[in-house]
Amino acid sequence: MMIKFGRMPGFPSRGSFETIPAKRTPANVAEGILKFLSDGKLHDSSEVAKMVGLPERDAEKILNFLIQGGLAEKGVQITKSGCYFLTLPV
Repeated sequence: MMIKFGRMPGFPSRGSFETIPAKRTPANVAEGILKFLSDGKLHDSSEVAKMVGLPERDAEKILNFLIQGGLAEKGVQITKSGCYFLTLPV
């Protein structure tokens, strides 16, 4: 009996799969939120959640962290400290 190795007929090749994006860290999401808020306008949490592609509940957790750290204000708007934070080297 001979065993054949390889792809079964009709099975997709390796190149046909979409690449899975790397998992974003909360720090990356927080930075994205601060950049979004840097326009100086008031935004609501649902708008911020949509922009970062997270459920509103998860986005609110990060927003609360930014508010407690003085980097954003309720309403949601970036503070002067938040603007300064964006200019810091990584």
